[in-house]
Amino acid sequence: GNVSEAGKKGEPITALIPVHDSRLIIATANRMYLLKGDPADGLLEVLSEETGIIAPYAWARHDGTIVFMSKDGVYVMSGDGYPERFSENRMPEELRSIDVDTHIVLMAYDPVGLGFHLFITPNDGNDMGDYYFIDLGNKAVWPVMFGNNAHQPVAVCRMKNKGLEEVAMLGSDGVWRKFDPKAQDDDGTPIVSFVVLGVILISPNDVDDAVLAELS
Repeated sequence: GNVSEAGKKGEPITALIPVHDSRLIIATANRMYLLKGDPADGLLEVLSEETGIIAPYAWARHDGTIVFMSKDGVYVMSGDGYPERFSENRMPEELRSIDVDTHIVLMAYDPVGLGFHLFITPNDGNDMGDYYFIDLGNKAVWPVMFGNNAHQPVAVCRMKNKGLEEVAMLGSDGVWRKFDPKAQDDDGTPIVSFVVLGVILISPNDVDDAVLAELS
């Protein structure tokens, strides 16, 4: 099937997102529609004529909130609402115009970290991809690094255990892995973690010197 306005040829469908029992979001690369009720006689509503989803698994959902990758970055929407750009001034330039022919784009909600993972893995496995953790509460996008190319995710799922579900990632080497906050290294590779603090004026003017005595 396809989705289009009357008399126009529709674009290829790129993603399907089920919402509750009787709603289905149908996305192309440039548009989004909401199908309500039975497909045979239901209502097809236009959600966006400019924003779509770039790949079948370039979206994730949690408690009625859907986060997805479009051509120009990350968007957020409620199940019955309309897509809104996620904090445009916080999105890295790497999240624009992703080539889906040469990259695998995956997203997953992390109940432990209370955020959304975004994985952009090159198909050839030779180059390192771009990976981020999206924190909706703080409107932040955090970069994530993997130990080596073999760890880069080519598939992702939610794994059930005794506690909260955990995000499991299938690396390009065929091994399933998960994030472990207690790990001291990444399969033998030292974990690199850093924070960048911007310019902070701590003296009353540009002439006097100042000393930072304590940082909490």
